[in-house]
Amino acid sequence: MNGNFFNYDEVWSKINIQRPEIWPIWKIIKEVAGEKNLEIGSGNYPRIPIKRGYIVDTSRNAILNLKKVGFKAFWGDAKNLNFQNNFFDLVAAFNVLEHVDNDQEAFSEITRVLKPGGFFIFSVPLNPKKFSEFDSIVGHKRRYEINKLIEHLVNNDLRIVKYRPASIVSKIYCGWLVNNSLFSDIIKAKIFQKWLSSGPPQPFSNLISIFQLLMEKISIPGWQNNFQGLKELKEGSVILLCQKEKELREKI
Repeated sequence: MNGNFFNYDEVWSKINIQRPEIWPIWKIIKEVAGEKNLEIGSGNYPRIPIKRGYIVDTSRNAILNLKKVGFKAFWGDAKNLNFQNNFFDLVAAFNVLEHVDNDQEAFSEITRVLKPGGFFIFSVPLNPKKFSEFDSIVGHKRRYEINKLIEHLVNNDLRIVKYRPASIVSKIYCGWLVNNSLFSDIIKAKIFQKWLSSGPPQPFSNLISIFQLLMEKISIPGWQNNFQGLKELKEGSVILLCQKEKELREKI
């Protein structure tokens, strides 16, 4: 399979843009947001406050939608953030880093634009052994092994404050569903790939959006700071809240 049949620009042209306050993550976002906040690759699902909110995305349709509701939205990606050093109080990137060819460049760029003491909140799928054909179709380059992910953070002067394990939705999507043999047969079908490449119909897309929101609200686990428990995570995905060290290590 050649991979990446999913046309995100088409998807964002058909899904209604959602206000950030509706998502369960909003509570923690409010706590750590500052005067200048950046989200990378939000599409039509922004999580940061609209006021003082900057967003970079590779979808032209998403950028237009985000501007309409009041965001400062620009074309760009995680490896190319056209902002000054130490510019943002908060950087967010949900389900983005697994799409980036060179994620080490992305971590470095995020740290560069983040103020010392600023926060970085993000989510990624876990367990490289679970990488599937569906991962390829939606544009994933990798899944993460938690210890290597922690290593990336340490190397970029990012300290983990707390984390949240996968919701039921994430465990289904990132675990059971994508590795189910029947689902694998469905996504191999040419008619399904054609459907993905043109983007699902608007009513169906918005229904998925509503279902995702409802399931998140009823299935989200609490935040944790038991870092031994973090190292034992192997399924679904994880959301990490990190803080940029105020005194940076000298890079060799």
